[in-house]
Amino acid sequence: MKILYLNGGATPIKDLAIEKLTKLGHDVIFYDPTIDKSEAFRWSTKHFQMYENVLDKAEDLKVDLLYFSTSVSMPEYLLFELRSRPEFKPNIIFHLMLRGLSRSISRCLALKELVDMPQIRRVVANVMISDRLVYPQNMIDAGTNFNKFLLVNESFNTQSEDLDCFGVSKESARRHFGIPEDAFVVLQSGTWAYIKGVDIFIEALRDLKNNITPVIHKHPYGEDQSLDKDLLAKAKINHPNTIIIDRWLSPMEYPALFRAADIVVCAHRWSYEYGESGIPGIACKAKRPIMVPDYYFFNEIIKRHDVGYCYSPENAFSMAEMIGELKNNYSNVVNNARFDDAIANYGNDISDIPVKALLGL
Repeated sequence: MKILYLNGGATPIKDLAIEKLTKLGHDVIFYDPTIDKSEAFRWSTKHFQMYENVLDKAEDLKVDLLYFSTSVSMPEYLLFELRSRPEFKPNIIFHLMLRGLSRSISRCLALKELVDMPQIRRVVANVMISDRLVYPQNMIDAGTNFNKFLLVNESFNTQSEDLDCFGVSKESARRHFGIPEDAFVVLQSGTWAYIKGVDIFIEALRDLKNNITPVIHKHPYGEDQSLDKDLLAKAKINHPNTIIIDRWLSPMEYPALFRAADIVVCAHRWSYEYGESGIPGIACKAKRPIMVPDYYFFNEIIKRHDVGYCYSPENAFSMAEMIGELKNNYSNVVNNARFDDAIANYGNDISDIPVKALLGL
């Protein structure tokens, strides 16, 4: 089978789907629009022209299957492009994240129509890590036909190739990052995209006690570059003990950073209600309690496995208050936490899906 795999920059080139399909003898053509110099394929232009050109490319290459990765899966655009060319022959696998649909009834209605089109062979949907895989209610309300859907989880260890590095001691990890060995460390790590809520965490710093040391790891890129300088300054003003790590970390350093922490905070906004983050899994692998917003998928992990506390979503005061509560009860939380159980399902990702199921055969 000849497959055109369309990637949008967020999925690594060694994507498990490509690896699996290639090993089975399929001819997989990897195509990343982000490296195309023409305006139509700029990553920031996920619009009709990009979809039109991608469908043209699939026809020109005479592929049997067009596989969209999650980062370029916009159902409304693909729906109208397919409507405009009813003779389009390649089958399509559409890979999307359900959090992108959880608050948009219009996108759900577009997806409902898209799924019913004959070219759509399979919709692979990334969902929360849970024994109870769920669809957003507005997809159900829209009357979506779920017969073509395949629900999968994502692997948590995307930030680290060497999981053995989680065995580093807290003491040596703190020496490496220049963190005081006697500090009680609250870690916030990730990109500074608005939906990740780093500004909420920085607001919460004002209400944290002086005997707490916040550590902020900021990847040196993000959607809100213009705010970086101001936020960095504000973090130091809100809590003088704040330590900023503003650089890329190697695959060996990233687990060590989590081992250096006492608590790991997820500041994600409501946009993640039906999505998932790798941070809780990495924290649990490092045996560190987590502070999370009180909605799926975050509270599901907490309530089932006692690995931390929840706070009111997008509420900086609630976050600070619950960090204090977790610090006060830290020994009990760590002793009762079932970290290994919390990440037991993280391996149930696309690598575990039989190819026939993946391709809708």
